[in-house]
Amino acid sequence: MKSYIQYITAAVILLFSLTGVSAQQVDSREVDYNLYYNYPFSVGVDYSTFNPFSDYGVDTFTYEFAFNAKYPLPLDPRITPFVRAGITYVDSKDNIEPEKWDHKHYFASGGALFVNRINKSFEIGGGLSGGFAQGVFTGLDEDTSYGAKNIYGSVLGVLGLNPSYNMNISVTPELKYRHFLSPLEKFKGLSFGIGFGVNYRFGLDPDSPKAIIRSIRLLKADIPPVFAAMQSYYVTNPIGEIKIANIEDFSINDVEV
Repeated sequence: MKSYIQYITAAVILLFSLTGVSAQQVDSREVDYNLYYNYPFSVGVDYSTFNPFSDYGVDTFTYEFAFNAKYPLPLDPRITPFVRAGITYVDSKDNIEPEKWDHKHYFASGGALFVNRINKSFEIGGGLSGGFAQGVFTGLDEDTSYGAKNIYGSVLGVLGLNPSYNMNISVTPELKYRHFLSPLEKFKGLSFGIGFGVNYRFGLDPDSPKAIIRSIRLLKADIPPVFAAMQSYYVTNPIGEIKIANIEDFSINDVEV
């Protein structure tokens, strides 16, 4: 458990130190970062390791690979429903029968996160998830594999670093409880894990020139023919009139035509 605390502390220090690498391009007094840098959808991969609180009677190393998809709610992007699917591996460290209790869980889960973006580069939050898994034990019998259905629930924390608008790197502490739905329930109980994830967020960075152009709608363009011989006249008289409108929910500053 001490090593997990050290990992979390190091991750927090790293994330806070890296948030200063990106120059802020919006005024924090006027802009809601959650709305301004909202993304429509993301996909990613996770890797996690777990340490049980329960006494299984055998030492194990548990790790997990998963794919995820997240959808921030348009009205409040801080609330982000998600789904995950992957495999949890439980590697037995028993010296006498090292492969007897080796098994894996094929799982699917869903949940929701509440994540607040502190600035463009850093976000923090937490959430809940629950899922169903099919455990497969292959070392109990040489000729037969045993299945063990189980369900689990988790409390999650999220520390997120955004090197760019489309890229997110996250550290996820997780407290998980697993309950078996079969007589084979040796590995039920509470465990604590640390996850690391990389996610790709779809959408266009609102700080990019393309996004600013997309945010502007041309309402009126009244420009008559222009004559080169009348340059001295145009010095003091406008050539025509153009009217534009901001169609986004956030402010656009320093627009030049």
